[in-house]
Amino acid sequence: MPDRLVLRLEAERLACGPEAVPATGGVRLALYEARGEYRTGDRVEGTFLLRRPRGTINPGGFDYHRFRQVQGVALEGWAREAQGELAVEPVEGDWLGRAIAALRRRMLLRLQEAVGGEEGALLRAIVLGDRSGLSETTVTAFRDSGTYHILAISGLNVSLLAGAFLLLLRGVRVPRRASAAAAVLLVVFYAALAGGSPSVIRAAVMTAAVLIALMLERQADLFNSLGLAALLLLAVNPLSLFDAGFQLTFAATTAIAFVADRLTLSHLPRPARWLLLSLAVSAAATLGTLPILAVHFQRVSLSGVLANLAIVPLSGVLTALGMLEALVLALHPAGLPGLADLLRLVAASQVGAALLFAALPLATLQVYPPTLLMIGTYYGLALSLAVRSLTRWRLPLAGLLAVALLGQVAWKVWPSRASALTVTFLDVGEGDSILVEAPGGVFILVDGGGVYDDRFDVGDRIVVPYILSRWRSRLDLVVLTHPQPDHLNGLQAVLRRLTVAEVWESGIPSLAPAYRFLVETLRARGVPLRAVAAGATRRLGAETDLTVLHPPAGLFAPRRGSRASRVNNNSVVLLLRHGDQRLLLTGDIEAEAETHLVANGPLHPVTALKVPHHGSRTSSTAVFLDAIRPSVAVIQVGFANRFGHPHPDVLARLQGVGARVFRTDRHGAVRLLLDGNSITVLPTVDLSPE
Repeated sequence: MPDRLVLRLEAERLACGPEAVPATGGVRLALYEARGEYRTGDRVEGTFLLRRPRGTINPGGFDYHRFRQVQGVALEGWAREAQGELAVEPVEGDWLGRAIAALRRRMLLRLQEAVGGEEGALLRAIVLGDRSGLSETTVTAFRDSGTYHILAISGLNVSLLAGAFLLLLRGVRVPRRASAAAAVLLVVFYAALAGGSPSVIRAAVMTAAVLIALMLERQADLFNSLGLAALLLLAVNPLSLFDAGFQLTFAATTAIAFVADRLTLSHLPRPARWLLLSLAVSAAATLGTLPILAVHFQRVSLSGVLANLAIVPLSGVLTALGMLEALVLALHPAGLPGLADLLRLVAASQVGAALLFAALPLATLQVYPPTLLMIGTYYGLALSLAVRSLTRWRLPLAGLLAVALLGQVAWKVWPSRASALTVTFLDVGEGDSILVEAPGGVFILVDGGGVYDDRFDVGDRIVVPYILSRWRSRLDLVVLTHPQPDHLNGLQAVLRRLTVAEVWESGIPSLAPAYRFLVETLRARGVPLRAVAAGATRRLGAETDLTVLHPPAGLFAPRRGSRASRVNNNSVVLLLRHGDQRLLLTGDIEAEAETHLVANGPLHPVTALKVPHHGSRTSSTAVFLDAIRPSVAVIQVGFANRFGHPHPDVLARLQGVGARVFRTDRHGAVRLLLDGNSITVLPTVDLSPE
């Protein structure tokens, strides 16, 4: 793999031709085969491929475009360093920013040398916000133990640092207001030193709000400080409201503030007081963020309440002592005697605790994402129990809201009585994944999407979250049309996270690791894996059935073409019938398989067609389209893909038979509702069909 370096730039000028025009906004630039040195404050000029951020677009899915907007990124692009004709020069006047960036690099390097391995990676993440060295195992352990927030610099880290600094200044008799002012400057400096990420800025603003209250010699009201911090952050970037980190930060802190304001523990002995307060704070943060975690990640941790009791104090030790060691190391490579060994021990204990709590039974649960009404009802229930002024009406109101919440959940899990067949063509980039919801609650997944390397897990990030958004965790049937990465790789996450009753495949052999994982997982779980051929059928309901049209028994033998073409031409082709309507799902078949289907028909006109092979020129032949004459055609294709799909000739042939063409690269996920007589097309992006 080529070396890849990601730069965050601020645009000054853009040129799409001979003339450059002034420009503003953030640019995220990926440089491949990068060998040069780039420092904060450098001006970079070159030739790049740029576009607006555009991820996959699915109902309720991760909004990549908005995610980049929150980060201030208006364009993203890439180039090979050697081909970009890059010119790099320092910008005069930005000496402070360059000095802070140089200090950060020096501290990270010295920390890595002093405390290596996974312990050093954790230390650098907690102290300076650099998570690049953390292994997937460690990240997963912190996530599943409910302590993932430890890996991001938060209000806890910043407040601990500011608190320790205040104690130090007060110990040498610095006046209170001067101490608070100095602590504000420290917080601002630390935010810049830690990289200035959104989580760091949030933490700095919230801590600074409390410190400013001390400077003004006013009682620091936590709710007022929270409100001020939120208003300041939203004034700078209103889209932060939709950021998961913003929501989690303020939900957790508000819940903790409510509990801390209402607990009366002064009559208890100090050890019991500390234990009960810690449990209450941890439980409040967990309950306060539960709906947000369910919406964004479809997971909640049950072990987090206890795990935080052990891991948060260790995080405080790492933050304070780690920053001290980093500053000393920046001045002298030897550091403080014995401190590196102590930090290594504390970090190892923290990783071990995370692994231990993550391994507990039911440590983390996969859940369905709640609706907005459920979230509102949940927080209404929490407020009704927390607000003191509702003394008389508290229990009746809480009971009413609890019943309303349970009723909403029951409505979602109750078996669907819908009579329509729903077929959703997910936007998984350059790949296929189709969810079929038959009347009576039968769920079928055709392919799982995927990419050709490990950069992005389509199944874990797109396919499974969408299925869970339908409040379903069991699939009655999974069909792998053919074992190529853009159809196969996403099924690994499907098998890990969902219950699968049966799997169909074409029977064509594959040595791909993802295919071996599929076979071994199914064998271990006792799930049937069936190689199907033309003629196989499955009844899905009174008026709905599924029929295999291809490949023939013994597989199809193309007369020409590569190994990849042979695999494509043996794709499982499915005919879904619902009442008088037919939907044809074709995998990646090419011209020879289409000719075979026409010759061995009869093929009848269909209501809708999944266009073969992403609209490749080698498929969707005139004779095939003339035989089926779809009224709706859906192309699953990646945005700005390197293959040039769909080919203009294919689009022309589809339009020639009267098909309305919908494309996932333009329309996002496309849902078809078939009621047996008519079809309704619901694209995620409301654009006219081609």
